[in-house]
Amino acid sequence: MKSRVECSRAVRQHRIPVSLWALLLAGVFCIYSPLCAQEEDADSVGFRLEEGLSYVDRTEGPLSMDLYLPSSEMSPFPCVLLVSEIGDSGSSRNRYRELGRYLARNGLAAAVIDFRGPRAMGFPGAIEDGAAAVRWLQAHAIEYQLDRSAIGVLGEGF
Repeated sequence: MKSRVECSRAVRQHRIPVSLWALLLAGVFCIYSPLCAQEEDADSVGFRLEEGLSYVDRTEGPLSMDLYLPSSEMSPFPCVLLVSEIGDSGSSRNRYRELGRYLARNGLAAAVIDFRGPRAMGFPGAIEDGAAAVRWLQAHAIEYQLDRSAIGVLGEGF
């Protein structure tokens, strides 16, 4: 097991900001916490939801994302791209719905995407879809008040 000093050195070597690690831990906590499982109207909780935004057209069909945006006037917003592979069918956007809401309530934009998972497409399909989502977010940064230089990725099965 690595010591705290070795872990800290690894974070600095890979230039992973400590704030990103904190965000990761908050996301893991939120997914498993009953405190985040609030079913409330999007208009009443301090964020805006843009559902079903098509971010790329593939031969298999268009891929979509849900974009959770803070209602704060403090823009541009840093954005977290949330990726979850749930299998070969269904929408992965449902898995991170609560985390998207949580992040938006706390001042971060969250983009939850559908993508062609490794089981359905194989390498490098999922990577291409993630890159397409980041390009879409950067291209629409002004429209959605996003900070195009502050887009991170969090998830699984990527």
